[in-house]
Amino acid sequence: VAYFITRKSKIRLVLKAGIDTVRAAITHHHINEFSKSVQKFWGADSCEIILENGDHLDEVIALLRKLLEEDKLNG
Repeated sequence: VAYFITRKSKIRLVLKAGIDTVRAAITHHHINEFSKSVQKFWGADSCEIILENGDHLDEVIALLRKLLEEDKLNG
């Protein structure tokens, strides 16, 4: 459902979710849409959230919970 890629000053959170789903839930962090070839690498519709600070993590946690529940129901 999600992969955390850590860097010195930020965290890249790769989500196996469509860009529309992520944009609807995340308003305070930068979202990168992947090309079709990168989405194919991750194995599903995917995009990433760039976390540069600890502000507004509640919306990220809520999205992760939603994605986990959906995965649980589908899997």
